[in-house]
Amino acid sequence: MISPRLLPAIKTFMTRALQLRRFDDSVFRISIVLVTVASFALSIARILQSHHLQRDLKIYYSSPLLLAVGQNPYEDGDFVYPPIYLQIFRVLSSPFTYDQFYWVFLFAKILTFVILLAIWKKFFLKETQLHVFAIFVWLGFYSTVLIDFQAGNVTVFETMVLFLAFLCYLKNYLYLFMFLIILGASIKITPIFFLILLLLAPNRYSLRYFTFGCVGFLAYAMLNLILFPDLTKQFVSQAMKRITDETGFLNPSSLAFINDALRGLDHFSLISSLMLVDVVYLAVCIWILWTSWTAWRVVKIDDEGNNYNLSFLVLFSILVYALIMPRMKDYAYMIAIPSVLFAIERFEILVPRWIVFLPLILISPIYPRPPLFQVFPDYYPLFVASLFWYLYLREIKKQLE
Repeated sequence: MISPRLLPAIKTFMTRALQLRRFDDSVFRISIVLVTVASFALSIARILQSHHLQRDLKIYYSSPLLLAVGQNPYEDGDFVYPPIYLQIFRVLSSPFTYDQFYWVFLFAKILTFVILLAIWKKFFLKETQLHVFAIFVWLGFYSTVLIDFQAGNVTVFETMVLFLAFLCYLKNYLYLFMFLIILGASIKITPIFFLILLLLAPNRYSLRYFTFGCVGFLAYAMLNLILFPDLTKQFVSQAMKRITDETGFLNPSSLAFINDALRGLDHFSLISSLMLVDVVYLAVCIWILWTSWTAWRVVKIDDEGNNYNLSFLVLFSILVYALIMPRMKDYAYMIAIPSVLFAIERFEILVPRWIVFLPLILISPIYPRPPLFQVFPDYYPLFVASLFWYLYLREIKKQLE
């Protein structure tokens, strides 16, 4: 016979055990956040100690100086931004020496990154647990955030402006959305793609907003051409050249992947040409855009306050953007971080979520691999974006069932 005191004792033990387990889970989660923050802090300290990092910063600082002494900043191919930014970088950097600008730029970038994280977590990833959010932001897409900080690129600033625009889209501030998209696209041009969201906005004047946005961006382009005609032509020439120059892990774009894949056909005595690469790339982009547009139009937004559907459209469009851009640098995949986390948290996935999540942060290009499989780690961010693009399409299909 079981002692009458035994069952209460077992119950008490199980209750305490469960409480301890919950406590252990919280410690584990807090530890992940703290370790992630510590890793970020150590990385920043390393960047501050070594002025060999933030390589792109030297271009931002020196290019306006070259122009001031009559030299062409586009000649060596390093400066790939519209000519008007030569004047902007000159104003920003002229009060400082390079060493001072190195610090100022980095701390401005950290502040911008904190704002970006707040926008991601509060408005797009409310349901994502903090430890999952922290570790994926820091390690996702081959540590795309770390790559950007080490490169000294302006991607964090650009991404923050774009997500401010997306936040305005959620709030139905379409004029402000349009302005911020043009501002974000003024640096690297390609984000002008996101004006397409105006055609999907729950507003009867969406076509008018889209037209205004296109006219506004054309006005910005004409401003460059009017003020700096020769430099604008050189900028366009350099930009077109840079699209096809880089392939592999530095530029895991669909165009670079198609270029590498067709180049591999040479081993089978099949000749690939630049025209063939362009034709295949164009066909793939048309297919992705058509498939995505068809899916976009299916998502009905009857309530302008329905932020789930609006967030869904925004994050889905980011993956489309990542797949069709001819040049998508390794640090540029930062913009797709919320799209992946949103899908992991919100979508029905047949396998356990940790199986989906872990490979996104554990696979690294530093591991040795056979030459035959070189293409997989080199273009891993592109494959991840492709997988989640498919998951968004599948989620839309479920809404119709």
